Amino acid sequence: MKILDIGVQITKMNILNIGVQITKMNILDIGVQIIKMNILNIGVQITKIMNILDIGVQIIKMDILDIGV
Repeated sequence: MKILDIGVQITKMNILNIGVQITKMNILDIGVQIIKMNILNIGVQITKIMNILDIGVQIIKMDILDIGV
């Protein structure tokens, strides 16, 4: 009985450890995905801001040219 109990405990421990490792991996993966998302979002935001600024600058240039003419 003791040998069986020890065997059961070891298998339970292994299953729990594997479970814990899997959850840690998931948390890390989620963390990495969030970082990737942030980098992508920052990239998108920068391009959006740049585009808006560029459009704004172009409109201002156009107005100045029109006024000049």
